[in-house]
Amino acid sequence: MGSEARLKDARGCNHKVCISVTGNASGYTTRGSYSGTNRFYGHINVWGPNMRVNGQDSAYPGVAGSGRGTGQTCAEGWELSGGTYTSVGLPCKDVS
Repeated sequence: MGSEARLKDARGCNHKVCISVTGNASGYTTRGSYSGTNRFYGHINVWGPNMRVNGQDSAYPGVAGSGRGTGQTCAEGWELSGGTYTSVGLPCKDVS
């Protein structure tokens, strides 16, 4: 079986944040973004096996990071309002 046959891509959303994972434990990329019409001002952080990327505050938050290894990868959105950050979604997917 070639490596392409073992790629495991996954997508999902939780509240205002969506996650898209491409690849597998040999090399994967996680993208976090706002979920369609549920836009917010703030940032998204993504992390997983051997990877962590903190996004920048934006009216259109999104960030991507790449890593290797098995485990869980997640994207968490942080909305900024009145000087305080509030978590607005934490979708996760497994990498294997």
